[in-house]
Amino acid sequence: MVREVVTTELSTIHDFARLAREVAQTGKRHIVSDHGETLVVISPPPAHRPKAKTLTSAQRLAIESLAGAWEGAIDPDVLKRELREAQWDDRSLIDV
Repeated sequence: MVREVVTTELSTIHDFARLAREVAQTGKRHIVSDHGETLVVISPPPAHRPKAKTLTSAQRLAIESLAGAWEGAIDPDVLKRELREAQWDDRSLIDV
């Protein structure tokens, strides 16, 4: 998304205050320059993001019921051993 940028020459602090108000009102960023040299870019603050939704008690219970769902399905010691062996496998990729 391309944003519109306005270039402005400033000569006094009053111009800066006016420009800050204009950026806040329009939501468009401005480039502040002095004799064609860019000094600073003034941007509006990021949009306010809504708060995350809170979980209902039923949703919380559903999530908690998933804890430990894989228990007993995989032996952790066997998995660790297989992973270690796979890291040190000397066979070429063609043999695998």
